[in-house]
Amino acid sequence: SMKYKFEKASLADINSNILVVGIFQGEEITAVLQDLDGNFSNGRETFAVGVAEAASHEGFTGKATQLLSLPTYASLSCKKLVLIGLGAASDFNERYWLMRKIGAQLGRRFDRSMMTSMCVVGRLAAAAGTDPKKSKKAIVGKDAKSAQEIACQHIEAFVEGWHLGRYSFEKYKSKKEEDKQKAEIAISFAGDFKKSDLIEKACSRGDALAAATNMARALIAEPASYMTPSRLGEEAMRIGGEHGLDCKVYDMTEIEQLKMGSFL
Repeated sequence: SMKYKFEKASLADINSNILVVGIFQGEEITAVLQDLDGNFSNGRETFAVGVAEAASHEGFTGKATQLLSLPTYASLSCKKLVLIGLGAASDFNERYWLMRKIGAQLGRRFDRSMMTSMCVVGRLAAAAGTDPKKSKKAIVGKDAKSAQEIACQHIEAFVEGWHLGRYSFEKYKSKKEEDKQKAEIAISFAGDFKKSDLIEKACSRGDALAAATNMARALIAEPASYMTPSRLGEEAMRIGGEHGLDCKVYDMTEIEQLKMGSFL
C-alpha cells in the first residue's frame, strides 16, 4: 500500500506540487484561506483576494465536486491550488461517500500530470461548526460519532476513490498509449486529517478496498474468449494462494451433485 504523509506546516508553506482545499457552498473563499492560515491575512492578502476573484469569474460556488485549478506563481510553496466543491456544510460529515467521489475525480484529473505530490486539506471542523462541543461530537443523536471516527471515514473514502479514479485496464492497449506514463503522485494530508494510528489504518483500508475492486475490474475487462470459466477458477486459486485463503473450485460433476443446476 501507499505511504501517506501528514503535513504540519502552515497552508502557505506546505511543500507539495498540488494543494487541495475544499470549499463549502456559499463560503467566502478569502475568509476560508485566512481562517486556515493567518499568512493570508498578513502578507498574502492579495493572493487570497485574487483566488476569490478568479473563482467568481469561473463560476465556482462550492457546489459538490466543482473543481477549479489555479497556478500560484510562487505565491505559495505549492505549484497549483485546487479548490474542490464540498456542497452544503450542514450534512457534509455524514456524506463521506462524497470524498470517494472527490478522490476519484482528482485521480482522473491528474492521471497523466507532471506533478509528483498532492496535499489534501481536511475541513471537517468547519462542517461541524466552530463550537468545540460540536467538533467533539460532529454528529449528534443516538448515532453520534467522534471527530476522529468521521475523519477516518472521510480519509478512507478519499484514498479508495483516488485509486479507483486512476485505474484503467491497459493490457491490450497499443504501445503508443502505453508510452503515456501514469504520474506517480505522493499523497499527503493536512488540516483536520491529523496523523494517528486510526487514520493510518483508514488509509490502509482505502488502499485494500480499491485494490480488491480494481482486481475485480481487471477480471471483468478480459474478453470472454480469454477469461473462460476454467481460467477464472485458476485466477481464484492464485488470488487465494497469494493471500493465505483456502479456495475450492467445483467441476461440473460436483456442481451436479450439489444440485446447483442454475450454474449449468
